[in-house]
Amino acid sequence: MGGKAAILLVLGFSIIFLVFTQNNSRVSTTTTQNFADYYTVTKVNNMAQAAANMAAHKIFEDNSWSAGFPETDFDDGTMKVSVATAGSLKIITSTATFNKKSKTVKVKLKREDYSKYGNFYGHVSAIPATGDTFRGPFHVNSDLKTWGDPVFMGKVSMKGNLIKWGPTKNPDFQKGYDKGVDKPVDFDTSGMRSFASSNGFIFKDTSGAGRKIEVKMELLNTGTEGKIKYQYRIFDGSPTWTTAKTLPINTLTPNGVIYVEHGDAQIKGILNGRLTVVASTQGNSDGGNIYQTDDLMYNEDPTVDSHANDMLGLVAENNIRLQYNNDTKHHDIITQASMFAKNGNIGPDDALVNNDGVLSKWKILGGLIAKDIRVTARYSWSTGKPYKGYQFVHTYDKRFKIKSPPHFPQLKYEVVSWFE
Repeated sequence: MGGKAAILLVLGFSIIFLVFTQNNSRVSTTTTQNFADYYTVTKVNNMAQAAANMAAHKIFEDNSWSAGFPETDFDDGTMKVSVATAGSLKIITSTATFNKKSKTVKVKLKREDYSKYGNFYGHVSAIPATGDTFRGPFHVNSDLKTWGDPVFMGKVSMKGNLIKWGPTKNPDFQKGYDKGVDKPVDFDTSGMRSFASSNGFIFKDTSGAGRKIEVKMELLNTGTEGKIKYQYRIFDGSPTWTTAKTLPINTLTPNGVIYVEHGDAQIKGILNGRLTVVASTQGNSDGGNIYQTDDLMYNEDPTVDSHANDMLGLVAENNIRLQYNNDTKHHDIITQASMFAKNGNIGPDDALVNNDGVLSKWKILGGLIAKDIRVTARYSWSTGKPYKGYQFVHTYDKRFKIKSPPHFPQLKYEVVSWFE
C-alpha cells in the first residue's frame, strides 16, 4: 500500500502541476494579448485625438479653414479628418486606424460673439472704483485694477492679474473671476464689408478716388416697419450734403449691415428691426468713427419684453462718441446697442465731459467693447464723486447672451464639446 500510495501521490502532483502550467500559460498568453489590445486601443485613440487637435489648430489660425485632411499615413496607421459648418458651429470628425482597429473623435467649436459681453476691453485705464457697478460678462485683456469696492455682477475674466488699490480693496465679484484668459480685441472689418456687399449696403466714394465720406442717419419707427432717413457728403474740397432719402431698413439693407467705407457715421432715432452700422478707415488715416447725435433706442423695450426683436450693433474701427450738440448738451442720453470700438474707445466728446458744471446721465442698454475705457465725467478730489459730464448708467441686455446684431464681430473659435 505504501508504494501505491507514493505512486498515486506523484501522479496527483503531476496532474496538479500540469493543470497549473497550462493555466499559467493561458494566463500569460491572455495577458500578452490584453496588453497588445490595450496598446492598440490606446494608440489609435491618441492618433484620433492628435488629428483632431491638428485640425482645431488650423481653425484657430484661420477661422475659414474647413479643408480637413484626406486619408493619410500617420504613425504606422492612417488618419483622416473632415470639417463641417453648421451655423456658428464647426464640427471636426477625426478617424484613425491602427492594427485593424478604428477610433472616431468629434469636436464641436463655436465662435463667441463679442456682443455677449457687457464690458470687454483691451486694457482699463479708467479704474473701476467704489460706486461703479458692471453688469453682464466682463473681460479685460490685461491686468484688472480696481479701487475700493466696485461691483461686478457678471462673470469676470482677465489675461493678467487682479490688482486691488484703495483703503478697502474689496471688489465684489458676484459670479467669480478667472485669470490668464487671453481674448484679444480684434477682428477684420473687410469681412463685414463682404456681408455689406452681399445683400447689405455700402456708403463710399464711387469715383474711385478714395475720398472720405460722412453719412448722417436717422432711424424712424413708422409703426409697421422701421425706416432709415439718410444723406451723405464726400469730402472733395467743398463738401455738401446730398438730399435726404427715406427707405425701409429691409429695402436698403436686407441682411441688416450698413458699411461706411473710409468715413464716419452719425446716427440717432428709434430702431424698429435689426441693424449693424460699421464705420471703417479702409486703410486710411482718418474716418472709422461713429457719432451718436441724440437718443438711440429700440421700438420695443427688451427690459419689458425679453422677446423683443429690435437689436442694434455699432462697430467703429476707431471711436464711438456722443457728439456735442444742442440735443446732447445738458441732456440725459439713451443708447440701446452693443458698441464696438476696435482701435479706440467709447464715450462723450471732450466738450460734453467739460459740460459747464452740469452732470447728466448716459443710460446704456447693451454692451461696450473697446480697446480702452474713456473718461465720461470729471470727479471732485474732495468727495470722489462726479460733478460734470456724464454719469455712466449701464444695464446689460440679457438677449445678447445667445443673440447678436446682424453679422456682429466674433472672437476666434473655441472648443465647446469633445466626444470620443
